[in-house]
Amino acid sequence: MVIGTFGQIAYLADWLQPILPAWLIIPVLIVPVALVIFIQPNEVPKLIVKRVHLLAALWYLGITLSIEIYTILGATPHGDLFFRILMHVGWLQFASLFKR
Repeated sequence: MVIGTFGQIAYLADWLQPILPAWLIIPVLIVPVALVIFIQPNEVPKLIVKRVHLLAALWYLGITLSIEIYTILGATPHGDLFFRILMHVGWLQFASLFKR
C-alpha cells in the first residue's frame, strides 16, 4: 500500500500542486497507510480492526478510481503509466488484510 500511495502522490503532484499546498495533499493520501499501520489486531478488538482496514481500503479505492477516471477523460501527467502501475500494485497489499 505504501508503494501505491507513492504512486498516487506522484501522479497527483502535477495536478494539485498549483491548487493546494503539498502539506495538505500528502496527509489525505497517507490516511489509508496510517490506518493499516497503527490499527492492528491484539491492540484493539478484531471487529474494529476489520472495519478500520475496510475503511482504509475504500479510501484507497476512491482515490485510485478517481485518478483512473481522470486518466480516461484525458488528463495524464508525465510518467503516468509508471505511477498507475504503482497504484495498482498497492491493491495487492490489501489482499492480506482480509485473510485474518
